Amino acid sequence: MFGRVFDFLFPLECIACGASGAHACRACLASVPLAPQSWRLPELRASAAFAYGHPFVRRLLHDVKFERWTCARPALEALAGRWAVKVGKGFCPPETVVVSVPLHARKLRERGFNQAAFLADGIAATLGLRRGDAWLSRVVRTRPQTEAENRARNVVGAFHAQSSVSMRGRPVLLVDDVWTTGATMRECAKALRQAGAGQVFGFALAWGRGEKEKLRR
Repeated sequence: MFGRVFDFLFPLECIACGASGAHACRACLASVPLAPQSWRLPELRASAAFAYGHPFVRRLLHDVKFERWTCARPALEALAGRWAVKVGKGFCPPETVVVSVPLHARKLRERGFNQAAFLADGIAATLGLRRGDAWLSRVVRTRPQTEAENRARNVVGAFHAQSSVSMRGRPVLLVDDVWTTGATMRECAKALRQAGAGQVFGFALAWGRGEKEKLRR
């Protein structure tokens, strides 16, 4: 909560160069190299845009997730928009519905927002796609895990997709902030497919690990 209050109390400065006016200025955002990675899994085809190891990307994600500085939102949306323009236009069909990887309801109340939804909004707006967050919910509040095997076990059964006529056969683009093992998106994709969705695609803003790899939910 305090981070969100500070957004309004203190003048914004770029965290990289100190320029006034924004948490991350346009020039510094433009200097972050797009480094897309892709995966083809049985459950979905996924893409991630930037290396989590890049200090600017890692700092922005940290600020929004842990400091709750919503002033980082425009920067994250701008980075997601770069992927959408360069990669996203040919990544999924035009009838695709964009769904953010959900937080558990209790976690959402504590944080006040879902940063994956910020990214999903930006992707949907850039690509002209419909949003569909009501289709998917997190029914188990999982604990942060660092080992790949633990991550996979941790998220089994954690998501529920609500079947509906509008979902049936429609392709879905899942959106999350960080891709590490892919376990979270795979479980989301399974839930969506079981509920009747069509092909599932995935997008994450960043891929890889960092020194503080607890950016997962």
